[in-house]
Amino acid sequence: GLVKAFMMDVPLAWFLDRHGLVADWTCDSAVDGDPTLLDRRSAILLPGHSEYWTKTGYDALDHVVRSGTNLAVLGSNEIFWQARLTRDLAGEVTEMTVFREAALDPVADRRLTTVRWKEPPLLRDPARLTGLSLSGVGIRGDAVVRSTPQWAFSGTGVAAGDTLPYAFG
Repeated sequence: GLVKAFMMDVPLAWFLDRHGLVADWTCDSAVDGDPTLLDRRSAILLPGHSEYWTKTGYDALDHVVRSGTNLAVLGSNEIFWQARLTRDLAGEVTEMTVFREAALDPVADRRLTTVRWKEPPLLRDPARLTGLSLSGVGIRGDAVVRSTPQWAFSGTGVAAGDTLPYAFG
């Protein structure tokens, strides 16, 4: 909650403000309630550790990324587990359900099973969206820069094709 906001969201807000970049803010549970929140965005930034996503939220993010919206993943363990949300009559989230084992989840619609996205019965590896999955834990090595958006690389001297030694590990 609050600790995550000060560790990940607030530094991103300061960075964007220092560079004169305007941003709208939302959260993954809000996207579950209204998937159109992601429509018509040039970029979506995930500040960090947005681990639990509903099918509705995942589908909305997948749709906009496939349609050309840029996605920047600035943290780790993103979009790792499928979750289900329970809402009250006013639409406020009252509960998040995650069983973590398909056999324990009593949900009738198996597309809503609360397991890791890349596991059966879901078989939707989030790395297709994020570019890197948690399978990168423990790796060591260099990274190759594929693109350098002005807002992120201004003044760094980094260019597409550059190698960043020891970026992983």
